Amino acid sequence: MSDHHDGVVEFQDEPNIGVSSVVIILTFVFLVLIVWGGLIYYRSAQSDALNQRELDGKPTAELRQLRQSEAASLVSLRWIDKSKGRVQIPIALAMDLVRQRYQSR
Repeated sequence: MSDHHDGVVEFQDEPNIGVSSVVIILTFVFLVLIVWGGLIYYRSAQSDALNQRELDGKPTAELRQLRQSEAASLVSLRWIDKSKGRVQIPIALAMDLVRQRYQSR
């Protein structure tokens, strides 16, 4: 700010701390929002690229391995927790057991 007295221009020596603080805080918030928005955009673009790859019929090695693991899990018979008597059974067998249970009621 400047004051005009008799043609002499005087400038304020001390900065306005209130205005400076608000500008710094708003700049920080703006930068955080920009970084956060960029991260969301990056993840979205990455997800879109993976989805497009799957639609193109070219799944990644990780996706093929995951699908194989899931397929094996659906048809496998194994103990989950032997002490509690929890067993994983093939999905077809589980469906048959549920159907039998409801038909017997």
